[in-house]
Amino acid sequence: MRIFILLAILLTPVAQATVAVNAAGKTLDQFFVMASEVFAKAVIVDPAVNGTLKVYGVSHGNFQRLFYSILRSHNLSYMETDDVLRIYPKTDMALSNLTNRQSLFDFIASSVSGVYISGSMSYHADNKIRYEYAFVQSGTRDTFRPEHIGLKITAIHSCLAQLSFDTYSTFVTCEPYTTPETMQDDDTNQIPSIFKNTNNQDIPSQD
Repeated sequence: MRIFILLAILLTPVAQATVAVNAAGKTLDQFFVMASEVFAKAVIVDPAVNGTLKVYGVSHGNFQRLFYSILRSHNLSYMETDDVLRIYPKTDMALSNLTNRQSLFDFIASSVSGVYISGSMSYHADNKIRYEYAFVQSGTRDTFRPEHIGLKITAIHSCLAQLSFDTYSTFVTCEPYTTPETMQDDDTNQIPSIFKNTNNQDIPSQD
């Protein structure tokens, strides 16, 4: 009840400049109720947000500045629209960003896995060499286009390129593995044996 009385005092024309708010011992939830009335919008607070605050000497004229200062001091962040003010811990949002970032890097790594340079062309101009590459997925032999998932291609030489996105980086080479050809036996290509009698005749003995 006391908090609504204080709010009524704050909203009177004379009190805006002369009456101070004593919010000692108030919880953040109570302060956000006050903010909802002052800002005339819904305040949605993350369940993880809690705590108490101690504020003295605040008039209605600088309540907005106080409000955002309290958010910063409690490591809180916010998203604001014309009708809603959403408040959440900064650590939660940072963790969400970190998780999303790692998920993106995992996706890129899985996309690049097994990719090799299948061909390259070099262009010489002004004593510089520029390379263009063709990439292939070794398992499916499908063409891979790094630029389609936002990867930057940095040429190093004809069989080595760097693919990067933000802080993620990897190297792609020409395919280093080849499948050896299977040797098949062919009787027609065998070396004739000196012990084989091709005419079915006895070799004459020497006395």
